[in-house]
Amino acid sequence: MNPTLPDETSRLRQALVDQLVAEGWIRDPVIEDAFRRVPRHRFMPEAPLEAAYRDAQVITKRDACGSSISAVSAPWLQAHMLAEAALRPGQTVIEIGSGGCNAAYAAELVGPRGRIVTVDIDPFVTDRATQFLADTGYTGVSVVLGDGGLEIREVPEGGADAIIVTVEAQDIPPAWIDQLAEGGRLVVPLRIHGYTWVIGFEKQRGLVVSRSFRVCQFVPMQGSGARNDITMELRGGEIRIRFADGQPADTSGLEEALRMPRHEQWTGITIPGASSADTLLLWLATTLGGFCRLGVDPDSDTGLVDRSDGWDAAAIVRDSSLAYLLSRNIHTDSSRATTWEFGVHAFGPRAASLAQTMAQQIVSWDRNLRSSDGPLIAVHAAKDVGRVPLAGRVLAKPHARLVFDWAPGPACARDGDSRSGQHQPAPLKQEGDSAKERSCHNSGGWQGYCGLTTRFTDAVGGSCFRCSAMRSTPPLAGRPGTSRRCP
Repeated sequence: MNPTLPDETSRLRQALVDQLVAEGWIRDPVIEDAFRRVPRHRFMPEAPLEAAYRDAQVITKRDACGSSISAVSAPWLQAHMLAEAALRPGQTVIEIGSGGCNAAYAAELVGPRGRIVTVDIDPFVTDRATQFLADTGYTGVSVVLGDGGLEIREVPEGGADAIIVTVEAQDIPPAWIDQLAEGGRLVVPLRIHGYTWVIGFEKQRGLVVSRSFRVCQFVPMQGSGARNDITMELRGGEIRIRFADGQPADTSGLEEALRMPRHEQWTGITIPGASSADTLLLWLATTLGGFCRLGVDPDSDTGLVDRSDGWDAAAIVRDSSLAYLLSRNIHTDSSRATTWEFGVHAFGPRAASLAQTMAQQIVSWDRNLRSSDGPLIAVHAAKDVGRVPLAGRVLAKPHARLVFDWAPGPACARDGDSRSGQHQPAPLKQEGDSAKERSCHNSGGWQGYCGLTTRFTDAVGGSCFRCSAMRSTPPLAGRPGTSRRCP
């Protein structure tokens, strides 16, 4: 344990909570009080005290390859998920993925009449959680060693009032729906076509329906909920195509496609460098057949595909052709503000058609959905398919069917134009227009959501895979959240 004066730990803890309140992550005084009471540093004794009270994730275990498999989430994300769970005194809460710290926060919220059950498949994690909770006085929390994707015997009759999942889930297993009480909340980092979103769901008449979205990053689920992407390598491993959901498209013609000239198409759709485009990624993933993600091995990179180090691009594969999303910097003023334009690069015999298809969806998002909060998602158990008609765009997962209902948001004005409802995107531009003189942004530091060419597809929400920091400011005055520079 860190040999630090109590006054210093208290000062750091209060300063962290003051920061979370000032930034809008904590708005409920009950959650604020819980964060001021729980000594979070005692759940990560291997971390320096300053790191424990920094608003960032703390990794507590890695696998043999160095990948994080257990961590204490960043405080802003813990606060957000607890708010979405809407915990009240006397409730029963199931936490999937232990560590102790988040369970202690939840115990503060449900009080002595409530019940917290935290489940993890790794005995290293449950042993630590048991010890740390006992050491800090949270002896009423039940720590269970088991597979959180299966039925949990400790759930009372009538179901849990909330299920909080603190690991990345690929699916919604039947146990989570069946063991959630009517009106209960399920808060889960759900992976959809390779993008992870913390989604707050509520059970309504037996159906689990989404309430909120936020892009995030978590360690992956183990056990029955573990899933691996299907990955195809091209050009001797230089290029990777990853299919995370659905039936993989036929990639057999892509080697030849990549020998053909590259087709470039720019959309005229722009976004400030510090603005969110996360709904665009979800829109493309749920509306384009053959959706996948494209990555480049930096050690084998020949420059054929524009990229930013370590990041994947939203892409589609059809008809022996490949198209992927990118952006380029088209404006930087004296204040160092940036503007990025979305575009599409494509290869193959149907390159022009495929680029046009993706570009049209970008324009559709800009016209109808840029200002929306995202789709309504209804989760149906796979076992019920056939008995219930599914209306909307359906994503089939092994245990669940996710039905996306995209309701158009109000028309938004282009930046600098206050005439709401009169925004018309510029015509789609082919390479050869004056736009081609603007150089693509293929490298550089952390700039924001979409200023990173292919990097922005994973960076939305401020999540940086290099340092595991997860940073973004909350939405203010109806505006999307904004990213921050990676520390």
